[in-house]
Amino acid sequence: TFRHTFSSVLKANGEDVKVVQELLRHSTARMTLDTYTQALSPHKRAAQSKVVSMIRPK
Repeated sequence: TFRHTFSSVLKANGEDVKVVQELLRHSTARMTLDTYTQALSPHKRAAQSKVVSMIRPK
């Protein structure tokens, strides 16, 4: 839904979770993160790359 996309894109672009929470009018930041915010694929790949770099240093 638009609310999920809105929340995910804002968070992926570095917006503070409290700001996103207030924009969506949620009672808690936990609800915003647990229900409406997903990690976007580029951020998942970047996180995976960091782990690989730690395990297999060059």
